[in-house]
Amino acid sequence: MTEQAGEVNIILDALDECQIQDGYRDGGLFPWMRSLLDSPQKNVRLFVTSRPEQHIKSAIEKWPDRQGIIPIQSCLVESDISEYIHTRVRDSQGLARWHLRPDIQSEIECALNEKAGGMFRWVTCQLDALENCLDPLTLRAALRSLPRTLDETYARTLSNLPQEHRHRTVLILQFLAYSERPLTTEEAVDAIALDANSKPRFDRQNRMPIPEEISRYCSSLVVVTKNNEGNSREITTLQLAHFSVKEYLMSDRLDAAVAEDFKEINARGSIAEVCLAYLLDLDPSLTISELREICWLAQYSARYWAENAMVAEISSVKVRSLLKEFFSNDDILKISYGLFDHDQLWRWVHASDEYEFGAPLYHASRLGLSYPVQLLLHNGADVNAEGGSYGSALLAASYGGHEKIVRMLLDQGADVNIKSGVFGTALEAASRQGEEKIVRMLLDHGGDANIESGMLGNALEAASYGGHENIVRMLLDYGGDVNIESGMLGNALEAASRRGHENVARVLLDAGADASTDREKDRKEKVGANTNIEGKRMALPRRRPRSGYAKTNLRHYISYSEP
Repeated sequence: MTEQAGEVNIILDALDECQIQDGYRDGGLFPWMRSLLDSPQKNVRLFVTSRPEQHIKSAIEKWPDRQGIIPIQSCLVESDISEYIHTRVRDSQGLARWHLRPDIQSEIECALNEKAGGMFRWVTCQLDALENCLDPLTLRAALRSLPRTLDETYARTLSNLPQEHRHRTVLILQFLAYSERPLTTEEAVDAIALDANSKPRFDRQNRMPIPEEISRYCSSLVVVTKNNEGNSREITTLQLAHFSVKEYLMSDRLDAAVAEDFKEINARGSIAEVCLAYLLDLDPSLTISELREICWLAQYSARYWAENAMVAEISSVKVRSLLKEFFSNDDILKISYGLFDHDQLWRWVHASDEYEFGAPLYHASRLGLSYPVQLLLHNGADVNAEGGSYGSALLAASYGGHEKIVRMLLDQGADVNIKSGVFGTALEAASRQGEEKIVRMLLDHGGDANIESGMLGNALEAASYGGHENIVRMLLDYGGDVNIESGMLGNALEAASRRGHENVARVLLDAGADASTDREKDRKEKVGANTNIEGKRMALPRRRPRSGYAKTNLRHYISYSEP
């Protein structure tokens, strides 16, 4: 895109707050920035700001133009901070009580300017705290005991929480620290209105009458922002006030009184409890649209309950109890998936076929939840029941890399060579994903590397397509046929070649793969009526969903572009 444009200016603020900075595999920001700078196209300018974290300094100092690195010392921002303090003290409503006391206004400005140390965030927190001082004596005592650092500031804020608000405030901060996205104010309101120990657990009458007031539970640590969602309604979100708040809450620097609350396993346990309890109280008589409209936390809970429960299920008795109830309630399980489909691969690959929802054991295995899997197996669940995008519990667990669950299913008699779902067999699913331990476990339990099924044909072709050299060698050692013709790409060698996996292709050739052009010509003639290998769209013959293929447009899952 930049090659087609004229001059391009890219501004990246707060680089230190980026969660993924390195590594092409994770879409890292540093490699992308370096690729722009190294590009022969010289029409791109980057302007980047960041705190001087050591790993960021080390990376940037390796760039060609070191003259463009400008350290901004605290003295250079002192005038800006001073102006901010002056404006806030003189003009803000929170400090309006001192408008007739210029002497006190000056005291505030002098105290904050003296100790700011170039930290805007520190100043903001102190001004927020000073708004609660209602008389001169209280104000001057606060000015004499100002915290020295941001850590001290945050620690004091948490220690001063009113006891009657502490539980709700901590819950809000747990959500914001560990959530994948900010919460809307309505979602946060429902989260703190829920009482997992009551019946019903959630009553809409317990909602705050003014959702925007939720920030008052911890006003110096969170902010409410308003955004337009496209051309539709305005969305009000609650988020942490600054990245340093998240850093502090997730650090080992918290006071002992709150440290346990913000350990990941405990924070995610709290989130999972809220999400599961909220889902369990949904009314099955309502439509999905109605639930989204009147149950503000329903969509969020359906999307995020599983990933939080997976972290907390081992340690939290409450989470385990809720999981037992959840997987015992088919109506609620289906409602949850109606709000957010964790099995949504089906929509990409089997869009025109009837979807078979799958048993609770399948979904627990797919999501990597070992406690409900163990419970369902103990209660006699059919370990080989078919259904869902991946076809069976074993295939779903193998694809997801859930080694413990794969072992549990095999120990309970799961058919290692059952053919079902998108990937055909558990061995093909694990091979595609590069799950070496699971592949070996399946092979040791009698997995057949030469079964032909699934959209990638067989396990060897799937591993070759994914570029997983060690698995390719393992499959060959267990008798994998290097020249089987099956699947969308024909054979393992072509799968590796089309994806540019040279090392895998060499391994296959050394094992006797046939690279002759006559073989490729014969294969194309054989499948030419149904496939367009060179294009991006591929229509495969309709078959029953359990046998693997079905009618599909696979470009949503696999690209067929030449490398």
